[in-house]
Amino acid sequence: MADEATSADVQTRLDLDDGGGVHPDIGNAWHFGFIDDKWWDLFRQQGSISPGWPDIEFDVSETEGYDELKEQSELDTAQKSPNDAVEQVRRFAHDLQVGDIIFAKDGKRGKGDDGWTGNGKILAIGIVTSEYKNQPADEWYDNIRESHANTSNKHHRSVDWIIDLENSERGPFRPFVKLQQWTLHEVDYEALKSQILDHYDADKAFSDLESISSDYRAGGPVGPVSQQSVWIEKSYHNRSDREVDGWGLGDALWCPQTTGSGASSVHYELVTDVAEGDLILHLDQNTREITGVSVAADRYEETTCLEGTRWDDQGVEDMEFERGERPAYKVPLAQYEEFDEPLDVNTFLRESNRDLLDELRDEHTVVYDTNLDLNQGAYLTEVPEKFARLINDTLSDEIGQPIPNLNLSHSTYVPQTRESTQSYEKMENGIGSLQFEIPGELYFEDSDEIRRQIEATINSGKNIIFTGPPGTGKTELATALGETAREFDQVHDTTFTTATADWTAFDTIGGHMPDTNGGDGIAFQPRIFLRCFRNESGITNEWLIIDEINRADIDKAFGQLFSVLSGDSVELPYEYQGEDVEIRWVEDTAGLAAIENTESIFPVTPSWRLIATMNTYDKASLYEMSYAFMRRFNFIHIAVPALEEDGTVVTRHLNPDAGENFAEAWEFERLLADDDLYKQVSTLWFKINQHRKIGPSIVKDMLEYVAAYDNGRRQEALTNALVSLLLPQMEGMRPETQKELIVSFGDSEETTDEESVTPDVDVEALKRRAEDFFHIEFDDDG
Repeated sequence: MADEATSADVQTRLDLDDGGGVHPDIGNAWHFGFIDDKWWDLFRQQGSISPGWPDIEFDVSETEGYDELKEQSELDTAQKSPNDAVEQVRRFAHDLQVGDIIFAKDGKRGKGDDGWTGNGKILAIGIVTSEYKNQPADEWYDNIRESHANTSNKHHRSVDWIIDLENSERGPFRPFVKLQQWTLHEVDYEALKSQILDHYDADKAFSDLESISSDYRAGGPVGPVSQQSVWIEKSYHNRSDREVDGWGLGDALWCPQTTGSGASSVHYELVTDVAEGDLILHLDQNTREITGVSVAADRYEETTCLEGTRWDDQGVEDMEFERGERPAYKVPLAQYEEFDEPLDVNTFLRESNRDLLDELRDEHTVVYDTNLDLNQGAYLTEVPEKFARLINDTLSDEIGQPIPNLNLSHSTYVPQTRESTQSYEKMENGIGSLQFEIPGELYFEDSDEIRRQIEATINSGKNIIFTGPPGTGKTELATALGETAREFDQVHDTTFTTATADWTAFDTIGGHMPDTNGGDGIAFQPRIFLRCFRNESGITNEWLIIDEINRADIDKAFGQLFSVLSGDSVELPYEYQGEDVEIRWVEDTAGLAAIENTESIFPVTPSWRLIATMNTYDKASLYEMSYAFMRRFNFIHIAVPALEEDGTVVTRHLNPDAGENFAEAWEFERLLADDDLYKQVSTLWFKINQHRKIGPSIVKDMLEYVAAYDNGRRQEALTNALVSLLLPQMEGMRPETQKELIVSFGDSEETTDEESVTPDVDVEALKRRAEDFFHIEFDDDG
């Protein structure tokens, strides 16, 4: 939770880009900046950095001079400057040395006019371990995305990432001064290290970092750092093919290339991502046990299914293949080793690991579901590093042996948060300079304006209510804002809740209840609001995020907070341990220290915020809030994008070839391109918005549904998506309007592509479902 520097940090408020990177033993220190998270995944996983400049894709290893390189590149640059592409690539190839230290900087703060806005966060720190190399990205990297394979990122260095700040409890570190936005630039190592050590317990990590750097500078080993992926193969170990030489357990991974209907399957295609040296954990689906481990001996080969197996039978019966002709993938395995005892999945998929497992499931595709049960149908699943460590630790605890041949990033440190001695001082200082990033899965045509509104509101000390129709991304913005706030030291956490019509002050503030500490009487028990200011550990500062705040009776549920939101204190009609309960506005460190042990006082500081969302399903709901409540918030409206222009349906929002839009943000380009699905969905979105505004999140839900539906049944999939996801949005409409809208789903519309588009949906099926759903009747004419 990086934050503004306190008074104690004044001496380290240096310009980190003023050079000063030379250290007696380790040489230079640099920041390497990027704005593409998918490139960072490659850099981190495969131990590299690879910048790209479209006009300088050639090998520059023999061209050391700036003028000579500029002439070869034919770039028209007025003069040499630090952000000149010629100077950047020259610096990367010639000034950067083996053993130098690299600070990986995520510069993406949302797209501004120049493509870069805000400061940036330090995600990891590593050592340059190889000389400069020039080659196409798909030759340098294993398993690179197609979108990244043919880019100008042809300049490479290997890096051993030693310190992982991104995955630490505190998260990435935002320096107290701006780093340069350029790709590669020297930094003051000692100043940046000092700032990081103020917030992370990383002394040992930096000591090892410097030792490794020094070894490389002294002529240590040079070369790419091998990165091993771990996979789980989930299958029935008593399958007949397991007895066939070359196809058995530990001999090979193999599976068909498609499902029985001919559709692609990510669980099969993942076999093509397995690289030589990767580790395979063999999970018996029948016994729910991991029985052993193998190592991939090579990449996959294309072959055919083994005759007489279930997959071969399916190819004959359902796909019209001859015996042994159904296409398959096969990866040869070696070094198969059974565990001394099988490891039951319940030993690590258990409630005591719930927090970690839920975190991994939110961030990765994993082998288990929300109930910590095994997913159905997942033949092959990549194992995140934290999950691999959990399995390895469990195997060591349960059976007394680690996973053989496991080669995780042994030298990577994930530092713990250093206890701050200036917590109260940070809380009194407010937020000051929050910089917000629109989440990558969200897209707004006016994203820069939304970002600026959010930053201005928070940095000026105000609270926020996001308003707009359902599905416009309000909740996601509020949640992301909370995650950003947690990067600040003075924001200890966030609390998320959804308002209800039953809420009273008892639910939000608290009240007298039977004593939970063993007493015979009643005692004051704080509820959700007050727990944001004081918990079992003492004074705290947790931002409160309330979804759909206008569901509640505002004055009844929040009335006692009105004054506090304006910077005043409130005495409540309760006592705790003989003292009056008070919500106190506190602006100074001394005031916080004075009430540290007074549990009846709940302090609100300038760094606390209330973030809420409100569906404007009915605009009158806005006026259910009293003026006294409304004036304590800034309202930021999140609108549905324009779906009509000059009487025609706008298709650019979902057009997979239109560049930055929802299709790109959701990574649905292929699905939407199939049979011009984007035109049909754009038309359906337009039609329902003629009667009730709905945002893009509901459209995304529809597309996820269609993508998961049995391939080849597009009309059925689209029709059922409307039934499941759009019909509920029509609740409360007048019956005539409902019928009119249902019938219109089968009508054509002119689009901005100058085409007439008729959605491929079964209107008669929609009518039948609507009659059941809304208790309406359609006459013979519609």
